[in-house]
Amino acid sequence: MFESLNNTGKNIEKYYVLKNDMVKCLGEDSVKQKWGEIDSALTGLNHNDFLTATATLKGGKTTTANVLDHLYLDKEDQSSMKELLNLLSRSASEFLKICNPSQMGLSKENRKDITTYQSYTNHIRLFNMKQHRPIILAMLLTNKPLTEVNQVLEAILALTVKNFFFNEQKANTIEKKFADYANLMYTDHLTTDKLLNNIRNLCVDDEQLKVSIERKRMTKPNTKIAFILREAYNYSYRHNELEVSSSNNDVEHILPVHPNQNSKWLTWFPDEDEREKLTSNIGNLTLWLDKDNRSLKNAEFADKCEKYMGSGLQENRLIAQEKQWTIREIQNRAIRMADKIVAAFSAN
Repeated sequence: MFESLNNTGKNIEKYYVLKNDMVKCLGEDSVKQKWGEIDSALTGLNHNDFLTATATLKGGKTTTANVLDHLYLDKEDQSSMKELLNLLSRSASEFLKICNPSQMGLSKENRKDITTYQSYTNHIRLFNMKQHRPIILAMLLTNKPLTEVNQVLEAILALTVKNFFFNEQKANTIEKKFADYANLMYTDHLTTDKLLNNIRNLCVDDEQLKVSIERKRMTKPNTKIAFILREAYNYSYRHNELEVSSSNNDVEHILPVHPNQNSKWLTWFPDEDEREKLTSNIGNLTLWLDKDNRSLKNAEFADKCEKYMGSGLQENRLIAQEKQWTIREIQNRAIRMADKIVAAFSAN
């Protein structure tokens, strides 16, 4: 309990130092209403993350230690502090929309763009990505069209999947670059086209990505894997197949995680370590649609194929055409799935 309280204190310490400095300079009556709006917008959010994102716009890469230095121009000057208060108020409102995209209100004019914004933001959050927030904050505060914001979010999502999920790089490797991009965007020294080019250039190349996909062990959480498979399938089916929705699509392990004793699976995969490794390979994973019959998850391959043949997904029907499911079939499909995933996340 004490640790939790201590962490909470650290989270808001700079925030209240800033508020006190505002009150000292401008007077409580001048600060009260605006700060109330800021408090309301930040309810349930990390105050340090908000301050750091806002300070990054003004001073580039920012840490908790230097956040106030980057925010203040002159904390004794009323004009400067009033300008900062207005920035914080606007920034809090936009930061809320970044952390909770449902707060981006819908309208008839831009309903499609807002739905797209919410979708990209939620998908990026699925991978615990936060380094992009100052960039999006800069774009929203400088009134960039939502179509441009969505282009940038799409590029960031592709970078996240390629570099951090499959290639297993650390997301903090791009913190400095993203902070610089946010600062340049906010100060009108970087165009959206140039920003998009910079982000795309950070991505691993396609051949390296394919190798990473084929080698990666896809363990929990299934939500990330399901999303990637959905994107790959939707891209493949974009001209002539149904769209795979984002709800209730279970990840299916063709070679079961827990095959039954005395099953054909143990004949095809007698080595337990190898079987465990192949179970989580991308070549062994697919999706069940909502309406698909999922009752045979641990069944023999021949029995599974009967269910795959009746699936709404073409990919499952292709799997059903195989006569057996051994190392060779998994490796061959891994190559094919790597191509699909690369295409899906390189289309922007």
